[in-house]
Amino acid sequence: AFTGRGDRVECVAVSGYRVFSGSRHRCVQCVSLSTGEMLWALMGDSGVVGCVAVSGGRVVSGSVDRSVQCVSLSTGEQLWALTGHSHLVTCVAVSGDRGCSSYERRVEQGVRLPPGASR
Repeated sequence: AFTGRGDRVECVAVSGYRVFSGSRHRCVQCVSLSTGEMLWALMGDSGVVGCVAVSGGRVVSGSVDRSVQCVSLSTGEQLWALTGHSHLVTCVAVSGDRGCSSYERRVEQGVRLPPGASR
């Protein structure tokens, strides 16, 4: 078991030997599955992180603050953020340079990710 979180975990994704989680603590964390050590944490959201997806060296998260953020899988450095959803983001998915997010019973399909998204 991984410990040290102050709030409930809302979502989890796994890639290789790393687990990524979003929480009510308003952050995305990366933890080593081998050692349990926290590798990085991003405190960039102003609301609960409710969904997370991993693809191609990127971690994408959606939040109740109506934003989608993308960070580097290896460093946790923010690559870009999308704002402007009309409601909280409940699901994200990424493949190549395309992404989807869902909110208010809608799916934004096939959205081309911002420049630098494929880093």
